[in-house]
Amino acid sequence: MAISYYINEDLQQIWNQRFKRDARRVLRDWLARAHASGVRVPAQFADTLESYQEGILAYYDCPIFTGPLEGTNTKIQAMKRQA
Repeated sequence: MAISYYINEDLQQIWNQRFKRDARRVLRDWLARAHASGVRVPAQFADTLESYQEGILAYYDCPIFTGPLEGTNTKIQAMKRQA
């Protein structure tokens, strides 16, 4: 159980990198550790992340977040329901 916790915590390090090449290295290292952990869930999640890694790393080309947009959409939907 502790292995899963530390693997998940290590995944956050991708976003703490300043440059895309460093984030790519951290992601590759994380994928290797997740596969080598022998724990099924992190290994399956690593398979999923592996197929999306270029999209994940695209953040470093254009660092935008969709959170504010999602919040606005939620407010619009709430107003539509009230109307």
